[in-house]
Amino acid sequence: MKKIHQLSFRMQIFLSSLILVIFPTVLLSTINAISKTSTITSEYNTSTAATLTQMNQSLDTLLENALKIADTPLLNDDARKAMITNYEKDYLSYAQDFNVFRNLMRQTNQLNSSMLTVYFQNRYGYSFEYNVKTAQQRHTIESNMEKWKKIAETSKNRTYFAPLQTDSSTGHSILPMVKILLDRYDYQETGLCYAEIDFTPIMEILSSSCETQNTLLIYNADNKLTCTINLASFSEADISSYYNIFMVNIPYIQ
Repeated sequence: MKKIHQLSFRMQIFLSSLILVIFPTVLLSTINAISKTSTITSEYNTSTAATLTQMNQSLDTLLENALKIADTPLLNDDARKAMITNYEKDYLSYAQDFNVFRNLMRQTNQLNSSMLTVYFQNRYGYSFEYNVKTAQQRHTIESNMEKWKKIAETSKNRTYFAPLQTDSSTGHSILPMVKILLDRYDYQETGLCYAEIDFTPIMEILSSSCETQNTLLIYNADNKLTCTINLASFSEADISSYYNIFMVNIPYIQ
């Protein structure tokens, strides 16, 4: 205290100003900044949670619709019969049943436009397809079905969602699905269903929620990283679980 009295009058006024004006101002500004930061963080988390909820609901709907397509032979007697028929000596019936499947898929697609391509293969290797445009596309589908069937056999509900792909002609993100079909009476295998699901709506939600300083990560039910908003990561995606396939974490802020 004695040292303060020994200071000049101007210095005493300066120190008093620091104590009475500047320090409280700085303190109040700091408290205000912390409060605003907390509010912004809370609003961001709320917005992110809403986005993730929207994405999960859209994803669930997308996958459920794809599985309903695969259940067509369970719901339609003509389709079921086609899946267990050997057409080796009756190509006329095969052509007729081929049209039955195509019409069923065309009608279904009016209600479920997310299905881009559907390909059924019965137990004798005869195929029924919808929106397969070229022989090369058909060959790729059959090759993938043969490869992914082995994975589907060990997956939950005998269903495998393959890594995301990009349609070179449209640029759409596509989620392929392979499901092993069982007869509803004897539970014996009747064949396979392959479907290409338009994943673009989910990608749009992901893109809208991603900012330059945020990274959105998606994990599957095995807690393995399946993809990020960076499209390059999708080539290594392994989406192998049925329902509740994604576990989405809170975006990491760098």
